[in-house]
Amino acid sequence: MKLPIEHEHVIDLEKIKRDAFVLLNLGYGFLRLRDDDEGDVNARESAYIFQSYGKLYSQETSSILTSISIAGRMFDDMIKRRSNGIPASTWDFEDVLGDDENGEFLSLRDCFNKVIHAEQIDHELLQLPEVYLRGKKQCGKDWTVRIFVLPFCASVFQWIEENQV
Repeated sequence: MKLPIEHEHVIDLEKIKRDAFVLLNLGYGFLRLRDDDEGDVNARESAYIFQSYGKLYSQETSSILTSISIAGRMFDDMIKRRSNGIPASTWDFEDVLGDDENGEFLSLRDCFNKVIHAEQIDHELLQLPEVYLRGKKQCGKDWTVRIFVLPFCASVFQWIEENQV
């Protein structure tokens, strides 16, 4: 029997970028539907797709955010091992990606880690799309962070582009 060739995990960088694009559009698409200036959604309020929109939005946002963060964290670890590229912990394309309960800004790597370890996600869509993540530290202390969807998606996309080899 011939064994498989050993290699690093395969990380689909194009998928991370597509996911960032889709997540960005989910948030801004939701705002467009919520505002419904032309009454398009209101005229179709009995359609199941609009009755299920909030639930589907929450599920897809959570799923895509998790996919981006796991693959992004793996790619960041690869960059650090190779010492080739800009690590997510020092990436500064956007000024503010998110913050914690003390107002401390999060790095891109912090965002990845918080998404991966979060136990709960809440969506804020009153102004601009953002998510609130909650979890527990290893010592059992609760934590809460907020991630701004537009800067997060733009930063992820740009980071991947700058680090692709």
